[in-house]
Amino acid sequence: MATSGTITFKVDVITALEEAFERAGRTFRTGYDYESAVRSLNLMFNEWANRGINLWTVDQINIDLVATYGVYDLPPDTVDVVSAVINFDGNDYRVERMPFDEYSNLVNKSKPGRPNRYWVERLTGNNLLNLHPVPNQAGVLKLWRLRRIQDAGSAANDLDTPFRFNEALIAGVALRVAEKNPNLDTTRLQLLKERYNEAMNLAQGEDRDRSSFYLRPAMRR
Repeated sequence: MATSGTITFKVDVITALEEAFERAGRTFRTGYDYESAVRSLNLMFNEWANRGINLWTVDQINIDLVATYGVYDLPPDTVDVVSAVINFDGNDYRVERMPFDEYSNLVNKSKPGRPNRYWVERLTGNNLLNLHPVPNQAGVLKLWRLRRIQDAGSAANDLDTPFRFNEALIAGVALRVAEKNPNLDTTRLQLLKERYNEAMNLAQGEDRDRSSFYLRPAMRR
């Protein structure tokens, strides 16, 4: 028997919520049910930002550097910076991340030169990126950053997640929907929690960098 030959199945917002309600043992009926479930979905996306690097949310942005200026606003959807290089005159130079205490203890934070370190100041609004030394010429800062997962929005929207996370997404919403039901059997709630954790672990285990990693011991006489 022939297969379909297609790979077009997508989970939009309404499909995900309907499936989640069925798993939670509830019927998706009212407009408030939708609003409540979307709120849970968006809060879950916030939680996922705390679970480490989601590879599909890593992208590159460029920031034009101004000579003698060392602090730059990051886009409002930036969660954190993963890696950075600075391009001067067509050449890329690696910039290392430094911790807060190291940056705070710098004697001269406005020292000019070619930046080789940065500190991300994580705030409730836009995060800031602090360079040291501050650029002594114009250039381009290339950042690979983690961005926020986009909100669910309207019912017909596709979700800002890869198909590999469909099961984890629906299992997570089902758990959150079930938690709002005061009459839900605790055994079913525990099963939903276990299912969500299992699906999330599988998805995150697959969503990883597969490059080779080598350790070489230091041999000393």
